[in-house]
Amino acid sequence: MSLRMAKKFMENINNNLKEITNLLEWQNFLDKAERQHCFFSVVWEKQVENYFSDWQFKHFLFKDNFLVSVLVNKEGRAVSVPFSEVGNIIALDYSQELDTNDLKIVLANIFNSFKLTVNIFYCPVKNIEETMLIDYVLPLNKFNSLEELENNYRKTTRQEIEKSKVEIKVMENIKELKQVYKLYLKNIRAKMNLVLPYSFFEYWFQNKETFLLSLMNGKIVGFSLYLENKNLTHYFLNASSLVGKQSGATHALLSSQIKNSFNKQIKYFEFGGTKKDSNLEIFKKGWGGEVYNIYTISNQEFVNIKSKGRTLWKFVPLCLLPYLSKILWKRFL
Repeated sequence: MSLRMAKKFMENINNNLKEITNLLEWQNFLDKAERQHCFFSVVWEKQVENYFSDWQFKHFLFKDNFLVSVLVNKEGRAVSVPFSEVGNIIALDYSQELDTNDLKIVLANIFNSFKLTVNIFYCPVKNIEETMLIDYVLPLNKFNSLEELENNYRKTTRQEIEKSKVEIKVMENIKELKQVYKLYLKNIRAKMNLVLPYSFFEYWFQNKETFLLSLMNGKIVGFSLYLENKNLTHYFLNASSLVGKQSGATHALLSSQIKNSFNKQIKYFEFGGTKKDSNLEIFKKGWGGEVYNIYTISNQEFVNIKSKGRTLWKFVPLCLLPYLSKILWKRFL
């Protein structure tokens, strides 16, 4: 390719990307998308920007069809929408596939480094490599009745639901929210993962997102958080005490919310990202959902936060977990 042809090619590619600086215009584009999720909302992005004060969201329209939201720092590093695997990119018209090679060229001209994710439930793609990260989505609108939906579950999943001994209720007050957050901290510490701040839990509660609680003898033994947007319910967080796990809290909570979503005529129930062939993947697969790959679009190497000292995380006092997590979130974004 001649220098002139190469320059023309780059101009055409770059002209396919338009930055959307007006938040109202951005929200209007989001409202037109066939599929969307809560992590693209302007209100949620403000919560994230308040948490990461030195990072800011930027919004783009690529090839008049693909909405791209990235979190950018002062050094020109762009990363995926944090804390979930729903991805950075939504297709306005789901029938059109994203050419990831073209997008990579454009991003390389704008950012010093970038690492984005794309979930093909929200944006179909081409020119992509194999991945180990997947999502399960249950198409509720394909079932004519609740009985038909539940018969689609794996037999062992139905058996676990039937064996459950917990009572299910919707969280009602701040006192319960604080109990839920403490349970969440204990669970995440045991898994040696970073935790989300309490302010996020307050935001979801005030935003009337669904916190379902499982109780034994009036005591909270488990909870799940479900985020709703347009025609989708997103299964986001879950935690249980030892008693809750032994009493089938997780299966009971999920079964209850899937019923709620079906009765509200919500089209999709999304289970969230997980690694292939993991125990969590086996659990999510049992609900009869369809599998969608989650890919990485990046020009930087993967940073693995595992280390020899990671096991010490189990011994960190609960009160310090949010503070230390914030420091590490910034390092490993």
